Amino acid sequence: MQKKGGGARATEAKRQWDEASFLADMAEKNGPAIVEIARLLIAWINRNADRVEFNDNPRWASMMPQFEVAGGLVLVPGPFRLWSDGMLNLTFQYMLDRPVFGDAGRREEMRRRLNLIPGIALKEDATRKRPTIQLAALAPASSLDAFLAVMDCLR
Repeated sequence: MQKKGGGARATEAKRQWDEASFLADMAEKNGPAIVEIARLLIAWINRNADRVEFNDNPRWASMMPQFEVAGGLVLVPGPFRLWSDGMLNLTFQYMLDRPVFGDAGRREEMRRRLNLIPGIALKEDATRKRPTIQLAALAPASSLDAFLAVMDCLR
């Protein structure tokens, strides 16, 4: 398996992804159930984020919500990055020194609540890293609802 941040960037032209191209790439790499989970996560992003960041890697599409804090003076990364290969990174590492999300107690509470979802098992040190979960873990509607409830608490 090729690493997502690997050498492709040095030899291939950048590609600027958007929502439509992200979903098309996701549909090529995943079944319809995973694409539907992604659509529901994207709907949450579109309802809640102030901005959406898409990457420019030619092979691996990703998107991440961003939120304005301090009256719009600070743009903080959202709590997760969604990848077109059916994975999701929780972005605890990016939260460490940011307003709102920087509180260790809030990150630990987020980890604890996420671990209540079947198929998610985040280690204690996850709140300082970027752990990955498979979107398939969110396939039961109750699991996706629980995940989004945790994300709603962070706003």
